[in-house]
Amino acid sequence: MSTPSRRGSARKSTHHTVPRTARPYWNMRVEPRLGTARLNALRLRRLRGVLTHVSRHSRYFQDLFGTHRISPRAIRSFEDFRATVPLFTKEDHRSAQETSLRAAGHGLGTTLAVPREDLRLFCATSGTTGEPTFYLFSDEDLAVWCEGRSRAFWRAGLRPGMRVMIGFGLGMFVGGIPNVFAARAFGLGIVPVGAEAGSARLLKFARLTRPHALLATPSLALHLIEQSPGVIGQEVRSLGLRVLLLGGEAGVGIEDTRHRLEDAYGARVFDLQGPNMSCSPPRERIGQTSYYGLHRLMDDFYYYELIDPETREPIPFEEGAVGELVTTQLWPGAAPFIRYTAGDLQQVFVRPCPCGATGYRSRFVGRTDDMLKVKGVIVYPAGIQGVLAAFQPCDLTGEFRIVLTEPPPKVTPPLRLKIEHAPGAEGRLPAIELRIKDLFHTRLKVSPEIQWMSPNTLPKPAGKREVFERKYHTPSTGS
Repeated sequence: MSTPSRRGSARKSTHHTVPRTARPYWNMRVEPRLGTARLNALRLRRLRGVLTHVSRHSRYFQDLFGTHRISPRAIRSFEDFRATVPLFTKEDHRSAQETSLRAAGHGLGTTLAVPREDLRLFCATSGTTGEPTFYLFSDEDLAVWCEGRSRAFWRAGLRPGMRVMIGFGLGMFVGGIPNVFAARAFGLGIVPVGAEAGSARLLKFARLTRPHALLATPSLALHLIEQSPGVIGQEVRSLGLRVLLLGGEAGVGIEDTRHRLEDAYGARVFDLQGPNMSCSPPRERIGQTSYYGLHRLMDDFYYYELIDPETREPIPFEEGAVGELVTTQLWPGAAPFIRYTAGDLQQVFVRPCPCGATGYRSRFVGRTDDMLKVKGVIVYPAGIQGVLAAFQPCDLTGEFRIVLTEPPPKVTPPLRLKIEHAPGAEGRLPAIELRIKDLFHTRLKVSPEIQWMSPNTLPKPAGKREVFERKYHTPSTGS
């Protein structure tokens, strides 16, 4: 199959017969069927296609399939696929890059399945080792990415001709430049300020250009609330933003945080994680609980599994199940992820969403890398953030750090936290601390030791929030 025909297959799905002003979804051919068995035949056909693609063009998968005697033609079902193809971990990803650097003179990885001259975009994350982990885009990858974002933009109420400000980092971050491509393909006017520019520049450009939507991290959106009066002399609501698409970290899934954002901006707030997005039903229609997880918007381009994070055994994909997410992409891209485990723990919901939109849903629980064990009790940073959000903005700023004196997951009690109190809260700190510890005990079953910090003393990075302060020696990973 040639590259032009593959690229065309992703783009054809955006053509519609339903009048644009009337349709509920961007892609009326596929989105009404998301989360149903009606897509299984298409997904299985695409799975076998991508397995054939990597078996022919990727050194990593050629070696893997040879070692395990895997033939794409012999895979007749998703059950065959799960039983036959091994998991691909973050460690495998880094190892593939190191191997290609030694053997081929580049560090893009032995999973690469297209000629390097066919690569159109390079993104990366530094990861825990400090070495970049690449995410590569061919024309086909960009077409699929843009299709996914178009589905999200449409569900969020955006329409071609509106304006969007990019507040994600515009360096190598996957949420940066790829979203610029997607916004352009959708037909949005783009204000590419980027998180690197800082909150003052973001606020000033938002006041001047009047974007309809902001793409950023939740922590940056919260920071703009605090900074707006001092920078532009008005509350952030004055910017007139209608939609906040926030991702890259936990936050929107926390009721108190989401409600604070909704009230401050007067906007609809959506959780945006990878190719998935939450719904945002009005509170007065659904009730105070208006977060039902991330709708899987690209079920036709991804296959998902759940596994036990310790035993690696499969977990049935059923209502309320919790496990580590395993992702397989169903198109023949630059460096396809096949049974990729990134360490994300998710809870899935397969029943219809109260909002009425299609796509089964998942809720972020935590990352296996970030898991802490305090006297046998498992705690995740997202849970800690959820507790502290209940005290914002009157008592706390929302900034905190988990102080680790030994490598995780073990934490010798107590769980040590640095927490910024809100301006003017100094005289109430003993009472606030008692309330915080009581809520920790109720929700998380642990009791923290709190070191109070004055407002604006903990660094606020432009990108993702760093929640750990590590006070133990980390061995060098260099040669």
